Amino acid sequence: MKLKVIKNVLFYFISALLLLIILTELLPIQTTMKVLGFKGYSVASGSMEPIIMTGDYIVLTRTDADNLDKDDIVSFYAYLPTVSGGRSLQIVTHYIYERVETNDEIYYITYSETDKNPEDGIKDIDFWRDENNQATFIYPEDIIGKYSFRIPVLGTIIMEANKIVSNPMLLILIAVNIGIVVVLFKYITKKPKGDEK
Repeated sequence: MKLKVIKNVLFYFISALLLLIILTELLPIQTTMKVLGFKGYSVASGSMEPIIMTGDYIVLTRTDADNLDKDDIVSFYAYLPTVSGGRSLQIVTHYIYERVETNDEIYYITYSETDKNPEDGIKDIDFWRDENNQATFIYPEDIIGKYSFRIPVLGTIIMEANKIVSNPMLLILIAVNIGIVVVLFKYITKKPKGDEK
């Protein structure tokens, strides 16, 4: 009886967690942060390894940019080079190195885990460029949230699932294959009828 209760609790917990992840994936980032106060996303690069691994699913919490300290891990929007030679707005997760206040603006200098040097501390900082390839900084409005925790491998699963969902033919093939497996399983496990005499 106890085992059945534990199984049911685990089933409902995992189902609720998956539903929550699906909802946060469907809603825009800013909406999710305003409504729920947190947002999760899949990590596609290794600039923060081994702290955050490629394929991890990380959870960000809403934060006031004024309260960020040195070495806080944050996710923010930045323009990164594309294969075609242009630049596209993407989400980056790095450390805060310094908050800079000038007469007319506030901005942040950031660095990655790969910029760390175990002996000397930080060996380099990030140099960001805008969509026109001009030097720029990370501003308070660019910051999405503060890193809270990670779920290993879940990001890879979500990224692969997104590829499947975005390809209708692949989705149909998977559905057909699942249907065939279910039918075969039912056929194989079907008990033969006894001889009626």
